[in-house]
Amino acid sequence: PLELRDKVRDFYAIRYPEGRVLEEDAILSELPNHLREELLRHAARELIQVVPMLSSSPVLLTHKFAAVIVPVVSFPEETLCQEGHFGDCMYFIH
Repeated sequence: PLELRDKVRDFYAIRYPEGRVLEEDAILSELPNHLREELLRHAARELIQVVPMLSSSPVLLTHKFAAVIVPVVSFPEETLCQEGHFGDCMYFIH
């Protein structure tokens, strides 16, 4: 369907604005731990700066957050969670 095709196209345009899709997990798995952690902190820096709970946390805690934060792209009509359901993650809407 055209609507689904457009959503997929929009997802990739948002997620990969430079136009290239990389196998991030493969690249990260090849890096030494210190480089992987530095790269993950760099990728999460904007979110950590704008979320008061994260920006006011101790540095070691923000490093732990940076290591597990996963970007998620969603669209306005999508439901991320519903009242009465138990969550298995935390969303920071940016």
